[in-house]
Amino acid sequence: VAFEYLYVQCCNDVVQERFAPELKYDVALRLAALQIHQHVVAMNGPQAKVTIKAVEKECGGLDRFIPTSLAETMKRKELRKLLTHFLKLNGNLVSNSGGKNLTALQAKLHYLKIISELPSYGAKCFSTTMSDSNLETVILISPKFGISQINSLRNSVVSFPTDSL
Repeated sequence: VAFEYLYVQCCNDVVQERFAPELKYDVALRLAALQIHQHVVAMNGPQAKVTIKAVEKECGGLDRFIPTSLAETMKRKELRKLLTHFLKLNGNLVSNSGGKNLTALQAKLHYLKIISELPSYGAKCFSTTMSDSNLETVILISPKFGISQINSLRNSVVSFPTDSL
């Protein structure tokens, strides 16, 4: 139950852009493809063919898999093409257990592995303004990085202000 909750919460965090500053579009698409694969296999069985058009029809679009900003900035045709590419790459993730298709559980595990590598996974972010320069920055407190400062939201550059003390 806890595993399922963690997976669903991480999926929601991605779609609601809680990882937005550091989540690159290709990683977001990779995660969406894993979530789509997991959804189709869970609903239709392990031998189900995973297609973007079928998922769009069944779910009324891709909104529950794709962050809003990504859906707004990419053309639908390009989005479908890239998701199809990542779905094909999912086939390479099959474990050595002899199976030919990625299972729903394997898709979830790969999804959570990717999420866990993000700097803010399991962390708390605080927006701050440096009083001497009026520069806005983000302080990140995490088990992975300790207390650190994100210098560039676009590039997720993490520095460690405690190192210079």
